[in-house]
Amino acid sequence: MSHRAWSLGLLVVVSCASRTAADGAAAAPDATTPETAAAVKAAFARELEALGQSDFSTPGGFAGKVEASSAPVIQGGGEFDTVKISLGTEQTLECMLHPERIDGGGTLRRFAEMVAEKLELKALAGVDIRPIGGSPLLFAELVYLADSPAGKMAGLLKLGLLAHETHSMICTHDEPGYSQTFRRVVTGLAESLTREGEDPLARAAFAEVQICTIGETKVGYVEQALWKNPAKGEHLEAHTSHIIPKAGANFSVIDTIRTVTTDTAAVLIEDISVVVVDNQIGTQLRLASEDGGKTYTYQGTVNGEALEGSFAAKQPLTTELGRARRYAAKAGGGPAGEQRFASYEPNVNPKDATEVIYRKDAATPGQLEVGAAEPLVKVRVDEHGLFERTEFPIGKTAMICTRAFARGAP
Repeated sequence: MSHRAWSLGLLVVVSCASRTAADGAAAAPDATTPETAAAVKAAFARELEALGQSDFSTPGGFAGKVEASSAPVIQGGGEFDTVKISLGTEQTLECMLHPERIDGGGTLRRFAEMVAEKLELKALAGVDIRPIGGSPLLFAELVYLADSPAGKMAGLLKLGLLAHETHSMICTHDEPGYSQTFRRVVTGLAESLTREGEDPLARAAFAEVQICTIGETKVGYVEQALWKNPAKGEHLEAHTSHIIPKAGANFSVIDTIRTVTTDTAAVLIEDISVVVVDNQIGTQLRLASEDGGKTYTYQGTVNGEALEGSFAAKQPLTTELGRARRYAAKAGGGPAGEQRFASYEPNVNPKDATEVIYRKDAATPGQLEVGAAEPLVKVRVDEHGLFERTEFPIGKTAMICTRAFARGAP
């Protein structure tokens, strides 16, 4: 999907938010007196009981069912289809359905930037992540103020973002309150949403979603899927999105894509990594071997610097999946003590192999310490040796990523 199509879709939503706030509709007075403070609190606390279910289909081949007070209105024919859902409130809930993957964090960032251009963005709130059949559904709320004839008005733009290879979704509702209603309606729609044609995720041998938190705050997700081909090897694809809070309404977003391909002998033959920070590409690298893992070539950019070269592997490069199988339950939980593996870690050294340390905790089965340098990351592995809980130190605190959904086996 083109960036222009994204921008047009977001612009329509934000322009509507600007107009309704300026007209005083679907907004609440700024809390400057006890009376208006009570009115704002009441407006933001509104919720709805469950509504009736309506089936729908679109010209782009999407289909599903959704809670609504009347039949949804469908628009299509372009690069995305739109479902307009009436809740019986002042504003409709709208969902743009896309036939390819979106970046959850990057899309949220674009909305925030466009709101801040037209309105006074006050806060990012209500971040939540839910696994939907192996895909992440990201919720967030943008609280804003806008000028109107009646003075400053408070608004609430609610977002629901589903990232999927063949049927992604961007849902919005611009009206104070109905936060839990919005999440219930969008979750139900996401669970029912399908699209004509093949769904690659359904063919994956293994799929998982992990949710990352700092304290009690959800800050991102990790999504992974593994495909196996006995004649060619294995292909692992991972998508991550992290939302880093800053002062006030500011936040940064880091989206990553990593694809790792091994041959039938479990030798790494291709590794592609992309890191996008605040919608700007920071890293874009491809590593490949055409001689069975003896020599590797790399090409791409890191922080705007072009890189191209090659290196000889002193020993076969391992992958996270390959190392996991060393620590699986059927392998006895892995070797005791400390082991060192050759790996490709482009965030550490994009020009050569990196030694990765695995240190087994003899006193606690399933516990490892892993990393390229001290301090190592604390990890809990499942029966397959895969990371199901990872604790990344961040100063005096930590970001913890914990598995919330898994299907299949590696």
